[in-house]
Formats: sequence, C-alpha cells, structure tokens
Amino acid sequence: MEVGPDYKILFLGDPGVGKSCMLRHYSLGQKFQPKYKRTIGFDVGVKVIFRGGGMVRICLWDIAGKGEDKLCHIFRQEACGAFLFFDVSRPDTWSSLPEWKKRYAEDPDIPVILVATKTALIVDPVYVYSDGWEERKEGMDAFCAEHGLLGWFASSLKEGEPPSLQTWIDLLLDQADRSAEEELISSFHLV
Repeated sequence: MEVGPDYKILFLGDPGVGKSCMLRHYSLGQKFQPKYKRTIGFDVGVKVIFRGGGMVRICLWDIAGKGEDKLCHIFRQEACGAFLFFDVSRPDTWSSLPEWKKRYAEDPDIPVILVATKTALIVDPVYVYSDGWEERKEGMDAFCAEHGLLGWFASSLKEGEPPSLQTWIDLLLDQADRSAEEELISSFHLV
C-alpha cells in the first residue's frame, strides 16, 4: 500500500523535559529509560499510521532544548502542529514556555498543544510547585487560552503509556487537513 502525505509535528521545550523520551516511545515503541543523551540540533522520529483510508507518515521533530534562533524558520517550515513540553518538577521550564511559543510556533496556522511531563514526580512533595497541582492545572488552562493553544495533557512515561498522545496527534492532523482544504478552496476563482 502506498504511503500518503507526511505530517511534520514539532516537539518544543527546554532540555530534559521529556521530548526525546516521548519521541522514542511514540515512533519506536521504546519503554521509559531514566537517562537519555541530550539532543544536539534536532532528532526526527517517524511513524506510519493508517488514517482516512490510507497510510500517512508522522514526522516528529524533537528540537534541542537550546534551539538555535538561526534555525527557527527552518524547523517551522511545513510544520502542521507542535507540542510544547514542560517538566512539572522544574518551574523554570514552565517560565520559558512563552519564549518557545514565540520562537517556533508564533504562526497562528501552527496549532500547539501543551504537554505537562514527569507527573509521576507530583506524589513527592519535594517536586510539587508551591502553588499545588490543582492550581497548576488552572494555570495551564489559562496559558492555553492566553496563547491560543488547543489544550493540554499530562504525561508520565515512567508510569506507562501516555493515554492521549495519539488522540492529540489526530487533533493536529485534523487541523492540518482542514487548513489544506481551506487553502485549496480559496485558490479557486469563481465567476
């Protein structure tokens, strides 16, 4: 069976927030590993899935946590969506989210989903934000509304399968398909 279009999705966020772990889990089926080598530049994971009566290729681009400003436009090119990651155990990764959104996903045509990672650490009081997890959920809702994100989900690969990753990827692909259809329709000039 022939494989249809490619869909490019960006994984954005500070170093050590779990982007590479999520990429390898989704594209290769790797289980959680406590140690990963840091990504230099970018890494790409590919997964072929059945969608809309055919096969499509999902290309996940894991952008290094110290993303190069000079390469932002290259990474953004042809992206149909992005996941914006932060580590619930490190408040500094939350604080840097607006900058990541601005540099890589400021285009309103690139839908973005927020991912709260390492939620297994929430049970340890040392790692809980001073304002608490319930308040953090409200903060994530507010951040999504303020920055035009589609929504958010929490994940801990240490605890097992992130239940909603494929659902969220499908949402990004649906958005991309609608945008492509609208662009095609707008290119026709009816008289």
